[in-house]
Amino acid sequence: MNPSGGPQGIWGLVGEMRLIARGGRAVWDLVPRQRKLALGGALVVMAGASAAATAIPLCLGWMVNAINPVDHRSVPRSELAKIAAMYLSAIGVAYLVREALGVTRRYLVERTCTRIDRDMCVRVIGHLMRVDLSTVAFEQVGALH
Repeated sequence: MNPSGGPQGIWGLVGEMRLIARGGRAVWDLVPRQRKLALGGALVVMAGASAAATAIPLCLGWMVNAINPVDHRSVPRSELAKIAAMYLSAIGVAYLVREALGVTRRYLVERTCTRIDRDMCVRVIGHLMRVDLSTVAFEQVGALH
């Protein structure tokens, strides 16, 4: 036990993670369905970008194996150059796809988060406009002060 009497070690971490998850679920329930779908789309785009990033070193390895001069002594150099060009083209396409998906992901996430923030601010202000301010006058905390 620590001096404040709370849990310590791994159980304190588990408790904190549960608290974070509970708060996350409460916030997630406030997000409109359309915004949830947009964030899900961003997740799919991230998976595609990850696949493109993984394809780059894989293609590089396959190219090295395909044009290894020790293993392919009888293959003419022009044929090896064509094979290398094919793999390098695939690597270039994978880079372009990865970057395009990264831009798309950033656009989706930024747009969605900005709209969620706007909608939540409007909801909070709408609720505050309906509150009897005389009950809040005694609190005088933060922006209401």
